[in-house]
Amino acid sequence: MSKIRIALSLTILLIAGSAFAQASRTWVSGVGDDANPCSRTAPCKTFAGAISKTATNGEISVLDPGGYGAVTINKGMRIDGSSFVSSALVSGVNAIVINTTDRVQLSHLKINGITTGLSGISILSTGPVTINSCEIMNFASNGISVTGGAQVQVINTQIYNMPSGNGILGQAGAQVNIMIDHCFISNTNIGVHTSTNTIANVTHTALSGNTVGIQSDKASIAHVDECTLNSNGTGVMSLANSSTIRLYHTMIQQSNAGFNVTAPSQIFSAQNNSIQAVGNTGTLQSMGQQ
Repeated sequence: MSKIRIALSLTILLIAGSAFAQASRTWVSGVGDDANPCSRTAPCKTFAGAISKTATNGEISVLDPGGYGAVTINKGMRIDGSSFVSSALVSGVNAIVINTTDRVQLSHLKINGITTGLSGISILSTGPVTINSCEIMNFASNGISVTGGAQVQVINTQIYNMPSGNGILGQAGAQVNIMIDHCFISNTNIGVHTSTNTIANVTHTALSGNTVGIQSDKASIAHVDECTLNSNGTGVMSLANSSTIRLYHTMIQQSNAGFNVTAPSQIFSAQNNSIQAVGNTGTLQSMGQQ
């Protein structure tokens, strides 16, 4: 009898262990339930419900259109909204917080702060982060905030309607590197804001209707290549504390001012830029033909 009891106990433990095992891929659905195991046939209802059941470096996938709520990501993870309208709709909080040294990837997500949300994506980590094909709107502070010394890529993403905040803000105790490519940033206070310890490379990106298109301050650097800045209050602004903006193959027009530079900060311009000639403050430094 004792051997039978031992065998039964081991069987129960194995079943319990498998029930709580984390899966490499989990699923969410608008008709799911967070009490489910988050499998394809028994999906969870929210990203927060799925993340505890997803293994490190695993993936959360979306089965159908829906609102999947706020989430804090504390391990390597990919969240993919696929081709659905997969949204994180929040009020008064950050929608997605990333705090891990592992790689995090977010793709095909619609993140809406309904005007009272704080930041769409708040990156506190030092690990690499990729944000691809997302739409971020209606936040009070920032579309994307990077404060943890991370290496961040923002690709093919729309960020808009944050008139009191930043589209993308880099500001950290350790160096932040942000690559922004093929994005659209509109109707923010500052479209791309590089501040303390931030280096940003902005390419093939359109910025329109912002108070300032791109601003560098507090010893930060922005490299801007093949971008279009139309109808902003000021196209590019480099403030004190020895910040730098470098412009290549870029058009700045239909703004109150093309540029504003305050010494000892500098704005360097290649000859292949087109920058409106009225309303400007300070002097551009020539880089010749680049």
